[in-house]
Amino acid sequence: MRKKYWLQGLAIAMALGMSACGDDESSSSGKVVPPAETCDESYDINGDFAYWKADLSDFSFVKKEICERATSYIQEYIETAVCVDVRYDDYEERFEITILDDGELKHLYAQIWGCNFNLGSDGAYYSLVNAMGHWTFSSCLCKEDAEGNVLYRQSADKVTFPEIEWSSSSEEWEYSSEDADESSSSHQKYLKSSSSRLEESSSSEFEEGSSSSEREKVVAATIQNCMTKRSEADLSSYTVAYEFNDQYDLGYDEFERNFAYLGVGNPDFDCDGYLVLDGESGLKILLSDDFKNKGFEVEVRFMATAPGDLANIFVAEPPGGGQDGWQIRLDNVGGKQLLRFHIRDTSMPGDWVENAIGDEPIAMDEWHTVRVKLFPSKSEMNGSISYFLNLSLDGNLRVATEFKGDVSQLNYGLGIGYDSQGQSSYSRRFFTGKIDYIRYKALPELD
Repeated sequence: MRKKYWLQGLAIAMALGMSACGDDESSSSGKVVPPAETCDESYDINGDFAYWKADLSDFSFVKKEICERATSYIQEYIETAVCVDVRYDDYEERFEITILDDGELKHLYAQIWGCNFNLGSDGAYYSLVNAMGHWTFSSCLCKEDAEGNVLYRQSADKVTFPEIEWSSSSEEWEYSSEDADESSSSHQKYLKSSSSRLEESSSSEFEEGSSSSEREKVVAATIQNCMTKRSEADLSSYTVAYEFNDQYDLGYDEFERNFAYLGVGNPDFDCDGYLVLDGESGLKILLSDDFKNKGFEVEVRFMATAPGDLANIFVAEPPGGGQDGWQIRLDNVGGKQLLRFHIRDTSMPGDWVENAIGDEPIAMDEWHTVRVKLFPSKSEMNGSISYFLNLSLDGNLRVATEFKGDVSQLNYGLGIGYDSQGQSSYSRRFFTGKIDYIRYKALPELD
């Protein structure tokens, strides 16, 4: 069943994802900041009026790096495409990118978590960006403070792109006649210097693709002398399955549709066929329609080896509020490790609905299997359809309740073992332990 999973053009993307600061730049933690004059020169930062802040906004210098990397990436496929503006959307909590492509305006967006970001699209260039990995911001623009808070370099004024103007009356982008020539040449110079910095960097931080155009696999941190073990389970009813049986490809999806990628840290492998997470590592899954279901079933076999705080096991967890999502999580409640399933439909009153899967704490170093089933049922009396939530632990039904919401409107990717969206409590959401498998399937709606 396994075959090579080719992604168009990712050999080029690999080269373009290199660090923008070269060898002097710190690792993705961003804790080491290069000399101010280097950052000021490389990123056109006015050091006298720049400062650090935890929030992202239109004052953030990261806008320029997002614009140049979007241009560099798209231009490898479409030479006429160029980023002309980046603006922060407070509601979506992401940067909206406008691309000018042969006289037409097209749109992408950049999702940010911590000091990392990737490109996304609801339409234009979808085939180019939907399976790409992520970049890490230069430490000139993003860093962590001593308490682990993520900070972004800010300008005293809004970071703008002067070569174009926005006409609110016509709702169209227009070139500024007085600045067009100067700003256009300035912008091209900026892109050229950016491309040069990318090519000169010695290490790539773009996490997708390889020189052979093959999907970059998540390789175990420690390679062991053991054979690849294939799953003997019947997976025919599932649509997504991570069996974690190959130390050279920990993110392999048995259906070859929704591969998991390296999110952070150093995921490892147990020769019995388990994913091993050390409390600082996790895998991410890019969002696809396979996860956008009103009814679904997910089963996870896991073993916690150390207590957590808000330890994510498998989650479709959006950043902030105003978004649908769900979480299978170990919560520290009064010093006890309780397994819970949190679910949120933002069209319903309140926030997360918390469901304890049993009252007893989860013991460390013991295997458990949790099953979440959100399914429709039709009334025999009047034909009305209701949805019910069943939560089972180790084969025993622990929760059976009606759920009146709809969580199919997911807008963000999923995470295994951590918070893939880099929220404010990011450091509290790591899982420490082993995961044997994660299996997911959509449940069809009833007429």
